[in-house]
Amino acid sequence: MEKRLIITVCLGFFLSLGILLLAARLIFGFSFANIGAAFQKAPMLIVPRTAAGESSPDGQKKSKTALPKAALAKAAAVKKEKPALCAKNAAVPSRDSVIINEVAWMGSSTGYADEWIELKNISSDPVDLAGWQLQNAKLKIKIFFDAAVIAPGGLYLLERTDDDSVPEADADLFYSGSLANTNEGLFLFDGQCVLRDEVAVAIKWPAGDNVSKATMERTVNFLWMPSKKPGGTPKKENSVPLNGNG
Repeated sequence: MEKRLIITVCLGFFLSLGILLLAARLIFGFSFANIGAAFQKAPMLIVPRTAAGESSPDGQKKSKTALPKAALAKAAAVKKEKPALCAKNAAVPSRDSVIINEVAWMGSSTGYADEWIELKNISSDPVDLAGWQLQNAKLKIKIFFDAAVIAPGGLYLLERTDDDSVPEADADLFYSGSLANTNEGLFLFDGQCVLRDEVAVAIKWPAGDNVSKATMERTVNFLWMPSKKPGGTPKKENSVPLNGNG
């Protein structure tokens, strides 16, 4: 009697289920095959891995995925491309505004790498160095200036690598590359690649001494002489003032 009751209940359950499925198919056109296809066609939700501690303004985790196109464009705009290098030619330098005023091509008594270059504005007007270039004969030094205004009579100090080249003065700009002791030269161009000043390329530098470490400084008529002060006069008036040309 008990077994018969269990069988009757089971049959009744499966019969009811079959009727429900048949009704669903007739009404909605749905079947087990439709259920499987629905799961296959459903879009897959992919949750990207997030970096610990990173969250967006609304408190949700940010995915560690590629940057949006707008962000990539912004990053590319920040990275400036260097302008084309001005070409050296036979032009005569104008020497009417900013000139090369003093050069420590020999380094210092502390080390040969303590090289520095000083510029001077000999005009009566402020000069913005934006777009200017300074390069040496061997192109070991290629300096592209950003906006930097030199007042009339003002000095601008460039130190090699770091501020240790001239401990007694603050550098206005650091540069990389070295000056050779022979067969060397320097060329200063403005933003239109007009040659403003140069140190003529020759077997030896026109002045300065590698033994005493006397720097090479400008004198009257744009000539050169060894500085009379040991270590030169970085960011100060030359040991012989430029009375003849500013």
